[in-house]
Amino acid sequence: MSRDTLKTLFHPFETGVVPAPGEGERVLFLGAEAGYRLSAEFAGSIAAVQASKPLYKALEAAKASVTPLIEGEDYDAALILCGKHKGENEDRIAEALKRVKVGGLIVVAGGKDDGIQSLRKRVNQLGWGGDSLPKYHGIAFWFGRPEDASDVIAKFSKKPVRVEGRFDAAPGMFSHERIDAGSELWLRAFPTISRAMPPISAPAGAICR
Repeated sequence: MSRDTLKTLFHPFETGVVPAPGEGERVLFLGAEAGYRLSAEFAGSIAAVQASKPLYKALEAAKASVTPLIEGEDYDAALILCGKHKGENEDRIAEALKRVKVGGLIVVAGGKDDGIQSLRKRVNQLGWGGDSLPKYHGIAFWFGRPEDASDVIAKFSKKPVRVEGRFDAAPGMFSHERIDAGSELWLRAFPTISRAMPPISAPAGAICR
């Protein structure tokens, strides 16, 4: 069953509060999950992005056009499904700003536990206009891609962090920025195995397929 935040994200289109993307328009969907239903007016094509293997497979099964990493630019609009990690949510907004045309629509949605209210307030303070709509225990807000967003892109973008000189971690991953206590205890308990392990590195958001 899809989570309520998906319904929150598409609610502005279903109610007609926000005009749905038309035929020939390209829509980038960051943090995409399967289970969404499009209104009859939503004729744009969706390019879903999801790095988590289970969520990726679910999108594949739903016949969605999905990739593990963001591709392309000059999108007409972007949809952003927020999670619980502040850095990951901000990074998705930065990516949308990089890849959506000036004036293009960006719609962001999250549940109250995802920190969506504080994120909405921070974006509102930028003076980009737009509006918001609460529904299904969450909030969807939207704005037009401004002509100059370079400062916000630089502020919101999050680069992978090298941990212990061996691992690349990105916002949204478990124990981002440091080794968690359980993993550290495991390494201490099995020093021979840990010394034999090769360095591990993967692109931020890479999917294991």
